[in-house]
Amino acid sequence: MAETGVFWDALLQLISEGRVVPVVGQDLTVVETPEGPELLCAYLARRLAEYLGVSAENLTNGSEINDVACRHLAQGNSVEDVYPALIKVSSDAAALPIPEPLRQLAEIRPFTTFVTTTFDSLLLRALNQSRFGGQPKTLQLAYAPSEIEDLPPNFKTLTVPVVYHLFGKVSATPTFAATHEDIVEYFHALQSETRRPNLLFDELNRQSLLVLGSRFGGWLTRFLMRMAKQQRLSAGGKNDYIADADLAGDKNLVLFLKSFSRSTKLYSSGGAVEFVAELHRRWKEKERNLPAVDPGVQPDATAVPIEPGAVFLSY
Repeated sequence: MAETGVFWDALLQLISEGRVVPVVGQDLTVVETPEGPELLCAYLARRLAEYLGVSAENLTNGSEINDVACRHLAQGNSVEDVYPALIKVSSDAAALPIPEPLRQLAEIRPFTTFVTTTFDSLLLRALNQSRFGGQPKTLQLAYAPSEIEDLPPNFKTLTVPVVYHLFGKVSATPTFAATHEDIVEYFHALQSETRRPNLLFDELNRQSLLVLGSRFGGWLTRFLMRMAKQQRLSAGGKNDYIADADLAGDKNLVLFLKSFSRSTKLYSSGGAVEFVAELHRRWKEKERNLPAVDPGVQPDATAVPIEPGAVFLSY
């Protein structure tokens, strides 16, 4: 069933008030490659397989890199080989064009804090290109169980957007999640009182989440939402939103949300790419309908004197 105007109006209002944090997953990383458009994960997996000398045939959708790592291990090799190899093939992919869904998301300027579940720099590039003409001004932060990087205490006063890599980012040290085992370890560490980025999760608790194409599966999505909310999902409160075709087709998750997390809205008219395109269209339409403000005209504070008793405080 298609989403109603109420669904979109409520979401757009939250966005305009700066009360939504997008959680960006791999479904938005559709890149144009010499072989045609494909997810960055699939593109990197094929390059990784070639680099490591394993087969790239019949890789699992959404888990391509993990499959390649498993095939490398099956040959008696070490998992430690995978990380420098991924750094190498990722650097080769740095010149790929920015995906359109990420560009569209970056153009919605009330989004100031982004969480990404991928280790690439595509979202960072999209924000720098859309908002700063390509200048590297967006603040990039990354979590790792051994290197806990949190939001800065003054992040609310920042004048640039923030991209937080929840499962690490590609770097010279292997502090990013490449395999399913890595994902499990990151989730385990994020639940620890001493190893979690508390300022980040305090912000996620205050804001509505917009989970976009994470491909985590039903149970990991439940855990992510529970960690962000810091209380039982059935406790209610803020509305969260999920746009993920796989999750929308998960009958067990749909039943769970209807029963225990009724404030979570699950987009059912497509996947994350289609959702972002529609959100972008509606946001641009909303912007066009706003009354024009002439930057050259400043209000005259002395035109009408304020009489005693004319100011009221509302609580």
